[in-house]
Amino acid sequence: MKLYVGSYEQASKPGIHRFRFDADAGALTYEEGIAGVERPSFLIVNRAGTALYAVSEQSEGAVHAFAIRPDGGLTPLGERATGGADPCHLTLSADGKRLFVANYSGGSVAVFPVLPDGSLGERAGLSVHEGKGARPDRQEGPHPHSVYVAPGGRRLIVPDLGIDRLVFYDIAAGAFERAGALALPDGAGPRHLAFHPTLPVAYVVNELSCTVATFAWEGDDPSGAVLLDLATTLPEAFDGENYCADIHVAPDGRFAYASNRGHDSLAVYRVDADGRLAPAGCAPIGVRTPRNFAIAPDGRFVLVAGQESDAIRVFAMDAATGWLEEAHRCEGVRLPVCLALVD
Repeated sequence: MKLYVGSYEQASKPGIHRFRFDADAGALTYEEGIAGVERPSFLIVNRAGTALYAVSEQSEGAVHAFAIRPDGGLTPLGERATGGADPCHLTLSADGKRLFVANYSGGSVAVFPVLPDGSLGERAGLSVHEGKGARPDRQEGPHPHSVYVAPGGRRLIVPDLGIDRLVFYDIAAGAFERAGALALPDGAGPRHLAFHPTLPVAYVVNELSCTVATFAWEGDDPSGAVLLDLATTLPEAFDGENYCADIHVAPDGRFAYASNRGHDSLAVYRVDADGRLAPAGCAPIGVRTPRNFAIAPDGRFVLVAGQESDAIRVFAMDAATGWLEEAHRCEGVRLPVCLALVD
């Protein structure tokens, strides 16, 4: 497999890195670094594995497109302004023909057409969120933190940290229209989201309250979801500063994980039959500030980026308990904050 790593590096230095990942041994081998993008803090690869897209998280936000060559190398296809400051997350529509971007400081969501060669057309839409939350230090205004296409492809879900809402968009048949919102508890700060692979359930990790919210819905429209539960990401005895970041569900749906920055761990959960989460402890990961992590498609390994440790750790997942044991260390990757595994 290939692993592409995004970082907070400046454009003059390699900020996107490519590794070879041995999916049997869990080992990483460095192959190359690509410069030219300022703070490429989040990136994704299309389903065909032929194109990579990276945000440029800065005041004049941009998204960069690359063609992926057969050897895994990247060929630039140009960039587009996102229409807002500090883009931090992006995703593709189910058919791969549109790219959606969350502008964190800009308080907006942008959409771009994807052209046949993988490059991006001119911005086709920009939706600005409004409001504020309970915490004036972090919720003085809207802060869309991520974008996800719901199962079925008809809805875009945008966790907005600044207004404690999941904002929904109708994206069926080329639309891009607001379609309602769901409220989270005041001061939660929703950041990232993960879907269960078989149940109509989504998990939202809340950066500020250090919790995971479990939502369930009926039918194919998650905009009518119901909050089932809130689970903490931290051990009871911990009283330090912590901010959650990322969340993922194991491919078989039996375990879920959320990253803690401060406690510097992955919260481990068993998934009950109805989708609720049962906390199973916090696995230490040996790196500081785990902003992003990834689970291998076969569920055997979890890869964690340690932003303030300039390191990536690979952990073997126990098939019976979901617990993590270190399998590989990779040092010397500056400010890694995003991991994208590609078959």
